[in-house]
Amino acid sequence: MIMNKIATIYDVCRALSNDDVDAAKRAIQNEYPFINPGSPMERVYTATECTRIFVRDGFIDRYTGTRMVFPGTLRLLSLELGNNVFPFQANGRIEVTHPAFWELYPTVDHKDAAAHGGHDEMSNLITANVLTVVAKRAARLQDLSGWKMVAPGDFEQWDGTIWWFVNFVGRREELLRNAHLMTWFQAARTCLS
Repeated sequence: MIMNKIATIYDVCRALSNDDVDAAKRAIQNEYPFINPGSPMERVYTATECTRIFVRDGFIDRYTGTRMVFPGTLRLLSLELGNNVFPFQANGRIEVTHPAFWELYPTVDHKDAAAHGGHDEMSNLITANVLTVVAKRAARLQDLSGWKMVAPGDFEQWDGTIWWFVNFVGRREELLRNAHLMTWFQAARTCLS
């Protein structure tokens, strides 16, 4: 697929070299068009909505098959181990954030990107890690060489440590004073009940 795009760009360059702007425009519009996605999707998912998707997908990155860890667990580890051992930075700055927050932190992604007509509904939402989502961006899966959709994981085989998180926080209620942990604790209990 990328080779076709490169060939199109080459054809456009050749047409421009021949002073044929109209042919260049036709080639790009027919073979490699810009598709205006409209206004950017401003959708933010609640912790409960995210957790439902993570549980449904068995805490598996649906592009790579990598196991993911419940977000509350990762944040709890940062609080319990300290920022000098397991650093967390709210904006995810890579130079001051433990790599687990990029590699193992699950996020919600659109299987079919909104930029290509994908809808904001459960059947189009999947679990993926932060690095994968950054790499995929708004591309279509078929346009990414070597990318494929993997089957959801088995929640009974890997629960992303969600049960550990609920049990640990449940025994240490003072942790619920942390708004971030409280949010993920409530989401976990809602989705596991």
